[in-house]
Amino acid sequence: MNRLLLALCACCLLNLTAFAQLEDIELDGSNQLRFDNGREVDTRRAGLEYPDNTIARRFVENRLRLDLFSGNFRLGGRYLYFRPSEADVDQFRLTDQNRFDKRYFEATFDPLQLRFGHFSDLWASGLALSLFENRDLYFDSELDGVRAQVNAGSVKLIGLTGKTQAGALVPEIKTTAGRIELSPGKEHLGFSYVYHDSLQNPETSVAGVDWNFTRGPVNVYGERVWNEQILTGGDEAGHATFVGVVLSRWGWSLLAEYADYNYGRATQIQNPPTTFREVGPRLLQGREPHVMNVPDEVGAQIELNGSLAENTFVTGHFNANSRHSEDDETIPLPTLEEKYRAYWDIFANVDHSFDGGQQLFVELGANEESAAIWQERTWGQVRATFPFRGSQELEFEVEQLLITDKSRDDEKYHDMLYAVSWVPSPTLSLYLSVQMTDDEELQKREGDAWMSGEVAWQLAAGKHRAILFYGTERGGLKCSNGVCRQVQAFSGLRFTLETSL
Repeated sequence: MNRLLLALCACCLLNLTAFAQLEDIELDGSNQLRFDNGREVDTRRAGLEYPDNTIARRFVENRLRLDLFSGNFRLGGRYLYFRPSEADVDQFRLTDQNRFDKRYFEATFDPLQLRFGHFSDLWASGLALSLFENRDLYFDSELDGVRAQVNAGSVKLIGLTGKTQAGALVPEIKTTAGRIELSPGKEHLGFSYVYHDSLQNPETSVAGVDWNFTRGPVNVYGERVWNEQILTGGDEAGHATFVGVVLSRWGWSLLAEYADYNYGRATQIQNPPTTFREVGPRLLQGREPHVMNVPDEVGAQIELNGSLAENTFVTGHFNANSRHSEDDETIPLPTLEEKYRAYWDIFANVDHSFDGGQQLFVELGANEESAAIWQERTWGQVRATFPFRGSQELEFEVEQLLITDKSRDDEKYHDMLYAVSWVPSPTLSLYLSVQMTDDEELQKREGDAWMSGEVAWQLAAGKHRAILFYGTERGGLKCSNGVCRQVQAFSGLRFTLETSL
């Protein structure tokens, strides 16, 4: 595949009389450097207590991205220098990298668009195809191959083929797919077909239909897919459905979404949306947040938000998710029974801006998780922002989390967070925080308090952004778009430099 792509790119470049000789070449790029030096919890030392269960963490990553533009042509890539920590090598089987890990060539001959090399893509809601990379999670489902797209007015045709790079969370998967999109006006109707093949997963074919319609204040969207796995003992079929409706009127918005994921088996290429909030108060992220089980999960969420007054914005939210129960009806519904790994979450918050520039955010909520653990949790969060000496700004934040651990004989414990930030200028900010817990089991693994400071500043009119962190950082699950990985507690220094070229 790589030789074929190189040959195709070479032919295109020759037909252009060499890309480098074009007169209107534009350059765009970025560089991101991250360096960690300190200690982190080692899962191989589970029998020891903190800090005896820690080992040295030395982590370096530099990502240089360059893109060349000339008329209808683009050429680009990314150079990766990566030195993972010892704990990450053991947990995720990561290896040192010092190479071009991404490259592409793209050409547009209206109405045809061609791309050779690496590419990401998202079809509808992602039930059939979702290709993306998240370096923080060591997740990469982008394909290395060929993608073609034809834009013919209200009709769009897409075809692609390629394979993923085998990594920590994604094996090598060969994928071939096609899609038709019909978009007359604001309406949208799409049809997709995807075929996967890999050594870790059975051959899988996925066919789907998706829609998005708007009538006045109502927007209705969704996707339905049917998948089939080819197994030695016989084929296995599954399906997945995601539907949503948004009603917007008089400054208010009502969102309702429903998901029925019953794939049976699913590949990492299929990454449907969650029906719960992934990013909440930081104390909740330190605990075990809910992790969606893509092959078998049913969920629903409803959220109402709007303006109570000119300067007051409110949000109310409820969701419930679980595995499919034995009593599923024609339309499966989430259950609150613990044996089906149920999860529910309810919260409300108010965000108010005062005439003097002050801001106040208050949130109260509760949830129950019974998947990996069984806990009932209630929390409160307050964040207040004050103008200070003209353009400066001070912000204070308090979070309180009360936990009842049903899996530990209803043991109760309390997590706390206190933080303050100061923004003396638009290019400089300082942040100090401390987290504490009285959970004795957590204290044995990670300590009883985590104090840290962070300074962020911008240089050269915002082209450079540097972040310096020093202190202790609590472990927990880091999640995004339904993908999660465990992050170990860390103490030491972290430096990040982001540069726009």
